[in-house]
Order: sequence, then C-alpha cells, then structure tokens
Amino acid sequence: MKSIFKSAIRCLLVLTLLPFAASAAGLKEDMVALDRAFVPAYGVLNRTPPQPEDAKRAMEALNMQWAGFRQKYMAAQGGDPQWPSDMAKIDRMMVAA
Repeated sequence: MKSIFKSAIRCLLVLTLLPFAASAAGLKEDMVALDRAFVPAYGVLNRTPPQPEDAKRAMEALNMQWAGFRQKYMAAQGGDPQWPSDMAKIDRMMVAA
C-alpha cells in the first residue's frame, strides 16, 4: 500500500508543477485543498509504529478530496496532452492505495 501511495503522491506532485491554462478557474485553490488532505495522509502512513485507524481516516479524507478534484478537472487539459492519461493513472493509484 505504501508503494502505491508513494507513486500516487509523486504523480500528484507532478500535477502541481505542470503549467495550467488560465481558464482553469479555481485550480490553485483546489490544489491547495488537495494538498491539505494529502500531507496528513502521507505523514500518518509513514509513522512507526503504524497507526491503522489514523491512516484509514486520512486516506478517506484524501480519497474524498481527490474524487472532487478528479470530477472537476478530468476534462480540463490545461494545455497538456498527457493530462487525461496522468489523471487516469493517479486515479488508479488512489483506488489501489
């Protein structure tokens, strides 16, 4: 689970670095909201000893935030031809995590 989650995180981070078209209204705010769900999930999944209940809550919050982001931006390429495939890849990783 950690490996898939780390891969999903890397893809999410790549998305934050991509140039976006100005037409993607609210993208910055939505990325901030996604990061606010991602950071706690990343932190709790890397705790030793593991804390499964905290991890479950953090992943539920991240999955909920991702679902909203995906629904809003799946079709908005932002000038990037790889956008749809990158979004689909992240989605598969989030489901697997």
